[in-house]
Amino acid sequence: MMPELSAASIRQAMRWAGDERRLARACQAVLEFMQSHAIAATWGRSDLASSDMMSMETTKRVW
Repeated sequence: MMPELSAASIRQAMRWAGDERRLARACQAVLEFMQSHAIAATWGRSDLASSDMMSMETTKRVW
């Protein structure tokens, strides 16, 4: 879909991105960045709730 990219460069990028150690480090960096925001302390611990468990009062029209 992008003519300037060769199959070899795509393969190399996929191998690079597929490295589990790199992925784990990247995920850790994102998590630390997100937790560094002041609002994160207000939200509380991430293991106690999730957005899937949230509910709110709405009118029947919304449903």
